[in-house]
Amino acid sequence: MRGRPGKTRRGAHEQPETEQAGRARLQRDVVRFLRVRERTQAEVARYLTRRGHPAERIRAALEELLESGLVDDRRFAELYLRDRRRLHPLGRRAALRELTAKGVARALAVEVLEACDPPWDERELARAAVERRWARWPAQERWRRGGRFLAGRGFDTAVIREVLELLGDPASASAGEWGAAEAVGDEGERVEHGDERR
Repeated sequence: MRGRPGKTRRGAHEQPETEQAGRARLQRDVVRFLRVRERTQAEVARYLTRRGHPAERIRAALEELLESGLVDDRRFAELYLRDRRRLHPLGRRAALRELTAKGVARALAVEVLEACDPPWDERELARAAVERRWARWPAQERWRRGGRFLAGRGFDTAVIREVLELLGDPASASAGEWGAAEAVGDEGERVEHGDERR
């Protein structure tokens, strides 16, 4: 539907943004974005691109942020893994996948994961993750639900079986009962299990 004659779309006659105004707007966007939590270089670049900043201005801003230490992918990875260990334990492959999805280079993600102190012990993390829920699940469902829950967190099948055997009686259980084969593929890709993520 056309507007009335003589009317123009809002903003049609606005002046192009000056270089100084553009830099000031970019700086405000950076401050707002970094205020919430640590960010990776890639996250900052994606955000500024979505905000409509030109590529050359984004490159210059990233260089300044890296030089000043306001953005640091290694620090981001270290803090991310620390929080994941405490709040949302993951298997090694899932942790690496999440870091690379955030923009951390794979080699750096592996390096930081291997340097974790204490070490990234999958058995300890898997046990911590499922132990909190174990008592809430009905006894006859613990093996199945625990296995599916850990598979969804990216833990290896061998680790899952070992942890479940430590926590409960696997006399009537088998890997097929918790769908290990389908829950963790060859690359450890996550399969969502809605009822297990409560």
